[in-house]
Amino acid sequence: MEAALLRLEGAFAGGGLLPRRFFRSWLRTRNDKTATLALAWAREQVRRGLGEVLERERIQGRVRRDVTSETLSWLVLAASEAMAYEPLGVSRDRVSMLLEFLRPPER
Repeated sequence: MEAALLRLEGAFAGGGLLPRRFFRSWLRTRNDKTATLALAWAREQVRRGLGEVLERERIQGRVRRDVTSETLSWLVLAASEAMAYEPLGVSRDRVSMLLEFLRPPER
């Protein structure tokens, strides 16, 4: 789980190329339904992959159980995408907070 979040941090944080490319692609596809669907499909595949990672972690008892893996993967992807707009140098703190949020509460 931590490795997956660090990969997302590398892709989205610090003014990386992925957010810029995604935004440019989104602008180009606004008038093309097929391209819009392809872009949405690609994003959904990332979210589904995150869901699989989170579900495996849930089975191992390392992810909270009060929220579905699907919902958690949506939240993690949204948080990762938001890192593109954060000031430089704060992304590691954001990843730490995400990890803390995802972990099950101590009993």
